[in-house]
Amino acid sequence: MKRQTGPRRARLTGRAAQFVHLLQDFGHLDEEGASRLMVALADGGRGNREEMFDLHDVRRLAAAMLFGQEGENQAILEEDWPLLFY
Repeated sequence: MKRQTGPRRARLTGRAAQFVHLLQDFGHLDEEGASRLMVALADGGRGNREEMFDLHDVRRLAAAMLFGQEGENQAILEEDWPLLFY
C-alpha cells in the first residue's frame, strides 16, 4: 500500500460551512479557532488526503472544542448552546 504524502485537507459540505460561519458570527470562534477546527477535522479523518465533512462531524468537534471554556465567553456560550447543539 502506497503511503500518502502531503497535507491533508478538510472540505465542508454547505451546511457544515454555514455552521462554522455561524459560530464565528456568534463570537464563539475567531479565525484562529476556525483554523484549529479545520486542522482537527483533517487530523481526525479517515486518512484520505482530501475528505468531506458534514454538519454532524463539524458540530460534534466544535462542541468538544468549545465545551469547558472559561471566562465571559462561557456565559454567552451557555445561552447559545441549546440553539447551536440541540
